[in-house]
Amino acid sequence: MLEKLIDEMEAIEGGSYPFMKIESSDLKKLLPYTPKNRKQALQRAFDQYLDAHSIAETKHWHDENPSDGNLFFPASFIIKNPNGVIARMEALKKELSR
Repeated sequence: MLEKLIDEMEAIEGGSYPFMKIESSDLKKLLPYTPKNRKQALQRAFDQYLDAHSIAETKHWHDENPSDGNLFFPASFIIKNPNGVIARMEALKKELSR
């Protein structure tokens, strides 16, 4: 999970929006191996991760960089508020790094 999160955060820092790479099923697989006293913190951090994606303001890459050719990337999005999104993902990174 940490590797997925870091990849995602690096993409966002670079200005692109990778969409969610971590799903609730990933968290459910991890929770049985998480110490009791850390389960709530991990769940709260995951909730912040979900919130980060809900506040992400995206725009299609071609809206910002119109192409005069036939080349078109339908899944190319840029993120307009990377700092706010990254800030909300930091808690999950911290919990997964323990």
